[in-house]
Amino acid sequence: MPEDKNNATPDVLSSLNLMNYRLETLEKKLDMLSKELEKESDHGKQQNILNTINSLVEILEKNQNRLS
Repeated sequence: MPEDKNNATPDVLSSLNLMNYRLETLEKKLDMLSKELEKESDHGKQQNILNTINSLVEILEKNQNRLS
């Protein structure tokens, strides 16, 4: 990715916009799962939700590092 987004080609800007949209979608899913976890009383389901949350956090961190 170019360091200066002002000089980026339309294709690169389009890719960046798509990546930002996907990151926002993952962040919304993370919020939903966090709320679901608060309400869940079954330990097995809590563990599954936590595993999914951890995976999403890892994906978000990797992708946010690519954008910076």
